[in-house]
Amino acid sequence: MSGERAADVRSIGIIGAGKAGVAIARRALAAGHRVHIAASGPPRRTGLVTRVLLPTAVPVSAEELPAVSDVVFVCVPLRHWRTLPTEKWRGRIVVDVMNYWPPVDGILPEFETAARSSSEIVRDGWPSSVRLVKTFNHIGYHDTEERARPAGAPDRVALGVAGDDRAAVATVAAVVDDLGFDPVDIGPLSAGAALQPGRELFGALLGRTEFRAAIGRTPEHHDRDPRPAAHVSAAERLPSQERDTSNMTSPPGGIRPAQASPAFVMLAPNEGMGVCGVDGECS
Repeated sequence: MSGERAADVRSIGIIGAGKAGVAIARRALAAGHRVHIAASGPPRRTGLVTRVLLPTAVPVSAEELPAVSDVVFVCVPLRHWRTLPTEKWRGRIVVDVMNYWPPVDGILPEFETAARSSSEIVRDGWPSSVRLVKTFNHIGYHDTEERARPAGAPDRVALGVAGDDRAAVATVAAVVDDLGFDPVDIGPLSAGAALQPGRELFGALLGRTEFRAAIGRTPEHHDRDPRPAAHVSAAERLPSQERDTSNMTSPPGGIRPAQASPAFVMLAPNEGMGVCGVDGECS
């Protein structure tokens, strides 16, 4: 690991003001980080959202965000991955929180039949100097806020962290710890497939020991199941006792949406403001 430490991370940037982005932003603010948030349209419009949901976050444009952020979290629907201002992200640590949800994203051929993780595809389509790390995509947005615990708490939830840049992984792992979760370095970006929809760890709320044991059972540590997550049968998605997929961002049809949950404002690059419910449908 490199010499980078959590102390080097003072400012967290969030792309996307939807459910996942707001939850991560709130945790970052609670941990004492400065938070800058960007979405579609000018910062003035984003400010209308942040004044209600994140009153102490600073709205900026997507182009400005990298210059004021030590780490950038990408929390938009995967279908927008090519529209983001990634040229501005060269040399930056970027956290991919995106998942491939066909009911929300539509059919994306490059992800639908891919034998690689979604983050590997994203990495190869972005500038090569972007320091991409995968995490926070396999936990529900409610759990991001409600299951955070101080270090050492017996019921602290573990989150997998994957990336090819070992120094970036170390830095993001420290941020995960700051935000109230036990980071588990699961290896290179390809290992992030274990955190995707349809996998055992997706939506699982496990401690570090149980998480490590589950990682050892994943196809990434044996023979990879080449089927995209959307094609994994409902029987293969049966939750464990410690899994709660009821509040995952944009769940597929086979996962029960949260009950009586309010809509959240979601802004995505190159789109206007819309209201998105827990089932991922946006008006």
